[in-house]
Amino acid sequence: MDIGQFASIAQIRILLVPVGSIRRSAFEKYSGLVRSFEHIRLGDIPPDTREDKNRFLPSPLASGNLHLSFLTHPPPTWRSAFNLFRISSFPLAVIGIADCTSGATASSLVAEFKADLSTLLPDGLPFPFTTKCLAFEEGEGNANMNLSTSTSELVTIPSLMGNKQVYVGTLLAELCHDIIVEFPSIVRCIDTPHGLDTLNSEILPRLGRIGGVYYLHRSAENPVEPVRNGGQRSGTPSSNPAADRVTSGMASSPTKLSVPPAAKKRNSAGGYNSGRLAKTLGDLYLLSGKLSDASYWYTEAVSLFRAAQDTIWNASALEGQCIVEVLEAWNMGESLHASLGGNVLADPWANISDKMGQAINLYSRAAPTNPSPANTIFPLDNEHSSIVFLYISAVLRYSHLLLCIWSSKGWNPLSVSSAFSTTLPPTFSPDKPSIGTLYRMSALSNITRSFIGQVVAQCHGPFLLHLQPSDIIFVFSVMAKYYSGLGFRRKEAYVLRELQAALVDLIVLGREESRSDVSEVMSGYTRSLEINPDDPTLPFSQPGSVARRDQDNEEGNTSVLRITQHIAAVYGIDLQAVKLVDGLEIDADHSTDAMQPSHLDPRNVVQYGWPELQVGVVREATAVTEALPDHASKAQFSLSTIKQLHQHLTASEQQHLHDSAARGLNTVRRRGGRQRIEFWPDNLIIRLDVIPLTPHKHPIEQSWKRLETSTSASTAKGPFIYEPKGKKASTAHVAVQNEALEFEVLLRNPYHFDLEVQSIFLSTTGLEFQTQPHPTVAPADSEIVVVLSGIPLETGTLTIRGCFLQLPGGAPKEMLVPLPEDDDTRLSVQRLSGIDNDSDRIKYAGLESNHLVSSRGEMAYKSKRASQTPSLRFLQVQITPEQPLLRLRRSSIVHGSLMMFSGERSSIHLTVENISTLPVDFHRLTFEDSTIASAQQTLDEGDMSVAEAYEAEYELLRRPFLSWDPTEDRRVIAPGATLNLKVACYGKLNCTSGTIHLSYAYADRHQSNETSPESSSSLSDIFHLRQIQYPVNVTVYHTLECNNLDIIPHHTFQALPPLDGDISEEGPGRRELMEVGEPGEYCLVFVDVSNVFGMPFNATLTRHQADTPDASITRVVSPGSTVRLFLPVKRFVLSSQDCTAPIPALTNRQFVVSKEKLSQEEERLQRELFWYREELFKMIEATWTEDATHRSGIISLRSQRLTLLMYESLRRDCIIIETGFETMHTEAGTAETSLTDTEKTRLTSSLPFRGRNSWRVELCEMVHLVIRVRNELDRPCRLSLTCRPVHPTPSEHAIFDGWLSNNLLGVLQPGDSTTKTFAVVFVAEGTFNFRVDVEELDLKEGTPLRELGRYPAMSSRFVTAIVEEGSR
Repeated sequence: MDIGQFASIAQIRILLVPVGSIRRSAFEKYSGLVRSFEHIRLGDIPPDTREDKNRFLPSPLASGNLHLSFLTHPPPTWRSAFNLFRISSFPLAVIGIADCTSGATASSLVAEFKADLSTLLPDGLPFPFTTKCLAFEEGEGNANMNLSTSTSELVTIPSLMGNKQVYVGTLLAELCHDIIVEFPSIVRCIDTPHGLDTLNSEILPRLGRIGGVYYLHRSAENPVEPVRNGGQRSGTPSSNPAADRVTSGMASSPTKLSVPPAAKKRNSAGGYNSGRLAKTLGDLYLLSGKLSDASYWYTEAVSLFRAAQDTIWNASALEGQCIVEVLEAWNMGESLHASLGGNVLADPWANISDKMGQAINLYSRAAPTNPSPANTIFPLDNEHSSIVFLYISAVLRYSHLLLCIWSSKGWNPLSVSSAFSTTLPPTFSPDKPSIGTLYRMSALSNITRSFIGQVVAQCHGPFLLHLQPSDIIFVFSVMAKYYSGLGFRRKEAYVLRELQAALVDLIVLGREESRSDVSEVMSGYTRSLEINPDDPTLPFSQPGSVARRDQDNEEGNTSVLRITQHIAAVYGIDLQAVKLVDGLEIDADHSTDAMQPSHLDPRNVVQYGWPELQVGVVREATAVTEALPDHASKAQFSLSTIKQLHQHLTASEQQHLHDSAARGLNTVRRRGGRQRIEFWPDNLIIRLDVIPLTPHKHPIEQSWKRLETSTSASTAKGPFIYEPKGKKASTAHVAVQNEALEFEVLLRNPYHFDLEVQSIFLSTTGLEFQTQPHPTVAPADSEIVVVLSGIPLETGTLTIRGCFLQLPGGAPKEMLVPLPEDDDTRLSVQRLSGIDNDSDRIKYAGLESNHLVSSRGEMAYKSKRASQTPSLRFLQVQITPEQPLLRLRRSSIVHGSLMMFSGERSSIHLTVENISTLPVDFHRLTFEDSTIASAQQTLDEGDMSVAEAYEAEYELLRRPFLSWDPTEDRRVIAPGATLNLKVACYGKLNCTSGTIHLSYAYADRHQSNETSPESSSSLSDIFHLRQIQYPVNVTVYHTLECNNLDIIPHHTFQALPPLDGDISEEGPGRRELMEVGEPGEYCLVFVDVSNVFGMPFNATLTRHQADTPDASITRVVSPGSTVRLFLPVKRFVLSSQDCTAPIPALTNRQFVVSKEKLSQEEERLQRELFWYREELFKMIEATWTEDATHRSGIISLRSQRLTLLMYESLRRDCIIIETGFETMHTEAGTAETSLTDTEKTRLTSSLPFRGRNSWRVELCEMVHLVIRVRNELDRPCRLSLTCRPVHPTPSEHAIFDGWLSNNLLGVLQPGDSTTKTFAVVFVAEGTFNFRVDVEELDLKEGTPLRELGRYPAMSSRFVTAIVEEGSR
């Protein structure tokens, strides 16, 4: 019985049943052919010549239609109370559909058809009026029965029939004829004194039939043989509506509201109140298609009921009037719009709406007259349930009409035709309309959704408890469908929750009853066998025996669970957030493509709903799965709840849901189910990082070209901030083929229970990677670090997408772990997010914001997710070819520690062993020490001069703490072989530690594996090496320090004090050191050495100078004392090209412009001082030895600076001055001889040569002071000569001829010489010392260069005259 269809009262219901062994597909096919006839024209109904049968038959030319409705299930037995009140609710005909090719005969099909009818329909019902069995033939000529055997009960339809639809339509028209001809018999049964008395005796009298005779009886009466009245019946309606008016009088007094009178009284005309008879006639005329007659009798019934106060019959008559108006509109078809053109009414359906409202009001006021008796034919029937059922039917019928008008946007043919359908109007297919369309429907139809919702809501109340469970389920289903069409999803969900409870109750009750029936059968079987269950000898009484358990009935679970999922979706919960997958064994190595990766961030999921309400809904959902039971769905719902609502669940609730899911999965697995749960926790992996290889295993990419340019650790690594030629350090991860590679995975468990992960392993692409699953347990509300390892089997780029994770009883799932976004990508995503936020500022109304139930919200959600999903970047590891491996086997120092003296030179011996299967054909040592950082910082500050920066670089590069001779130990280290290495150590002050880096590789394989000329250059230049780092701790004691460097001319040696304060005489070897050729060609270098340590040292100063024998001096330096060491050094001169060269940089560091602003002459002088100092340090060296331990080292002189006076003493004169005295009668040739030769410079006179440029001169004798000047420069120069006495010379006793100052010598070319002679007479005895100075003048102006701010070439010479009387 379809109570949700408005026009169901006007439809003739026909029951379709399968007969015989017909296949389901064949039944669906042929029943569909029959169902295609929803309307039968009145003109197609065959006429009948019998006067007592043709009262309700249409005339041959009548217009209109009969409306049919086909059922496949009979109405329930407790609806029999309505078999007279609402005849349209019952099947008036039954059509059996059979397959005549199944081997059955006609008689057997008819017999089986009748047997089915007796089973489907109880004997007490007067229906069906007629039956017909249609036997269809399939194929060609394979029918097993004679086609001519068709009878009134069986009709055979051959397969060769061309147009079966026409023939079936004819059969249906005949069937309708057989139904209509039974209506007069019903009227005759009612229109008798006994019938009218029974009709008005209670609210719902019943119609019965025995044989072909109909009768009325009360609900408390058993069906008996009806009283036949052969006489003329009083007030029998005729076929003419005017003549059929009931003439019996109205009730004399009104009855009690909603309660019909207990006994009917005859009126003054001697008849009964025939309002119920008129309403019954209206129903029969309505089913017959005679709308005018039906309208007349409904109007007559309403007028009669108005006085009798018969509420439910009056309400039914009002419903009939509304149906008649709708059918008349339907008959008008397309002309319905034209008929409404001149109508002033705003709503053409207003009259129908008012009458339906009156009918519903009348139903709501009805009340039962008596409680349901216990001895009724149908114990389930009672007046309460009948009244409630009629009330709800009227409400739903009215709601259906309003919904049709509203969805069709007004009163039109579409809305009228929709009243005959049980489905939603065509507006709702294929997709539900948007919220804007819903508002437009309300505006055009002038019916609001809230008004329809209020009408539907009248069905819900405590009165529903009077209905049978099946009726309650049907009512809730129709209500939910209407609320869904209106867009009221919350109300729909509320009703569905009620529907769900009713369904689960029935399912559980039915399954328990079936189990109890089986238990009774088994217990009876046990009793029949006289078996004692407690007998210990029985097999099933022993422990460990196999017990029998019935399989759970899961039929219908899917539908109930779909309702549960939809309810949760309305409240914003996705109960399928955790997917159920097929439980076949998934091979992790070959399942990457089959699995769907998930990198959804829960923070990006649309949050919707109230948590408190959602928690209550999921509790009901889990209770439903436990009641059914459906163990797989219980696990799915429980885990989906934890996944989405764990923030709002307590620890005990989460633990309960997790345990329930585990039990459900175990049950499914134990019973052979293949369903598994996917890995459901989101963002369990917080971070995935590569664990760097240990330093001695880390491969380093190197180039032969770069390797050749680096000479030490500092230059190779570039200790300076800016290196434009340096290669930037690569941040890519590197690993080695066939060696273990480890990853650190940080797992976060946000739940309040321990999460067991059955297996976790890496997800990689690009290369073959061998890995093993790793089980772990993540504690509640905490983080845990899991170390995963694998072995790359190929070379290239290995991409790590994430991890595969699997929970116990679940399927593995790939969890992607992309790299953090860079700045450009982050800005792009933020820009897209801003655009999306601008579009999302318009809020969706109500549930439109819920993407689980709203198509609009779902589209917006998907588009937003798609726009905000950038391209993902994953962790990559570069896999290099297999590399050799060395280990440090032994070292010559203990615990890696050294104790040294400052400047000490020592060595470390290391032994390395090849523990791999590959040879080592390249090895190299580089070093670091603790002084590099301070030197680098000093250089980076840039506050030093160029010379100071050179000294810092010199200490950094030329005197490192550790060094190695690369020409030693150049051999291949075979697998298993060892190699000894020797590392030199230097005791460097302020050095506390150092590191030895041994780089090694197998480099020749690249050249041997070259396959093409194009790749030969790149393969041979690039290779990978490994390093062994050996740290060394050192303690350097400060022992000797050097200071007070001094350089003086050699001829001043006689004025020097003794070497030591307590020794007046010269030490051994000192005189030999001082004996040199020409004293003017040498200078003396002095240096003080102090001992700041607590033990004596031997300090040695050594000279290594070309063209001069090596010399050295050694002195013992006691603790706390200072000694002076000196050596004569031959003066030298550098070329102008060498001494004016820029101060070099020992590294490729770019120097900034010096902050000191020096003039050109100052810069030239600075360079000359620098290069003369460097040349001096090449000639002399200070070393020390210690006698007790035989240690030795050097004493650094680089802290000493060269002053201008030292520079002048060290540099050989560029202008050579030779002096001497001659007598006036010296031969001319004598003056021309070289005065530098001792023998040649002696005058032929009696003036003796005293040595050291001293001459003996006769008192008061005129002599000549001869001065010879030679230009040794590489350029011409203008010179000026000045001769002056030196204090304490008594200059007043020496008489010169001419000027002694500023005597111009002219311009001398390189290598030229000139002689200047002065006549002098000494008038007193004594020693006369004179100094001869030669100074360079400007070539053009003749001005001294020092006056012009330039540094001139200058030279000086001393000459001594010893005046004695009679010296000859």
